[in-house]
Amino acid sequence: MTRRLIPPEFVNVISGARFASPAFASVELAAEDEGRAICEALRLRLVTVAELPEVLGALEGSRGQAARRDAVSAALTNPWSYGELRLQRILLGAGISDWVANRPIRVADGLLFPDVRFRRAKLIVEFDGRSTHEGMFLADRERLNKLGAAGYRVLRFGWEHLDQPDYIVATVRAALRAT
Repeated sequence: MTRRLIPPEFVNVISGARFASPAFASVELAAEDEGRAICEALRLRLVTVAELPEVLGALEGSRGQAARRDAVSAALTNPWSYGELRLQRILLGAGISDWVANRPIRVADGLLFPDVRFRRAKLIVEFDGRSTHEGMFLADRERLNKLGAAGYRVLRFGWEHLDQPDYIVATVRAALRAT
């Protein structure tokens, strides 16, 4: 638990109750949680990546700032889960770029938000987290079919793959060469 004054611009008030904004709370927690709260706040659209650097500046000089700076820097690519954050770090660490994360594309009858979409190649990389995708087998197949029908190749990686970065990098590079 941390006790500190929260700058007024990061205080929300609802029914008289005052609390830290989601942006402030998630960036402050990054000193301890490796950016997990930031990713969740991004996924729930409680926070935008544009808000994060301002909050980071407000916490300058506080304990844990180096960890916060690392988490905010990583979160600027818009991961919606800690698994996506780790996947994106693997791609960036290997020099694989020219992609966007969780940006909408129109396919079939609506919008989809691919985890990672390459700008020039019709390639999408999806991360299948355990809790997010549990019980969603049919919805995931329908999503995959919509992307395929729109001409995208889709690669899927799970938690176990995050411990095999060479496999992820080799697979993505091979798919990029094939497009």
